[in-house]
Amino acid sequence: MKVVIEDVRLSFPDIFEAKSFGADEKAAYSAKFIIDPKSANVKKLEAAIAEVAKEKWGEKADGALAIIDEDKKNAFVKGPYKNKKTGEVYDGFQGMFHLNSRTGADKPAPKTFDRAKREVSARDGVFYAGCYVDAVVDIYAQDHPKYGRRINCGLLGVRFVRDGEGFSGGGGVSVDDFADLEPVSGEDFI
Repeated sequence: MKVVIEDVRLSFPDIFEAKSFGADEKAAYSAKFIIDPKSANVKKLEAAIAEVAKEKWGEKADGALAIIDEDKKNAFVKGPYKNKKTGEVYDGFQGMFHLNSRTGADKPAPKTFDRAKREVSARDGVFYAGCYVDAVVDIYAQDHPKYGRRINCGLLGVRFVRDGEGFSGGGGVSVDDFADLEPVSGEDFI
């Protein structure tokens, strides 16, 4: 089910190049979206999850969702994202919910747009960890013989909304970040 989440913070973005984080893991485009628990995005995601679960499991949807949440197999997490080794909450996730999105490299790359809805690439430097975006995602229920029941989230598209404080030194670069230089002898600045 296609869902549009609005004005969420982008984190761990691999939206231009599919990456793999383990020898047995398939490459994928991915991103985590930091969601304010008080935002309208929460109700949108909850409604979509309830609907896809009901379509998949019928009357057993509530029980299936309870087990999925207990087993931490829901792409929408009502809590902060934590470092698996240290247990520390990652920067920007304090007091927030998050949505894990992932689309396999065998599928089309997510569409990426600037504020004016112009398609952009990695070279344009529009997106960075910490900026605010709108995202189009695909919420779906999975019942797989090997991986079990899950609520997954595919990444379809991202649009830049506004700047935010970059994580890990991230952030967009502007010509204003550079100091003015004096012309070198015989050189004219246009």
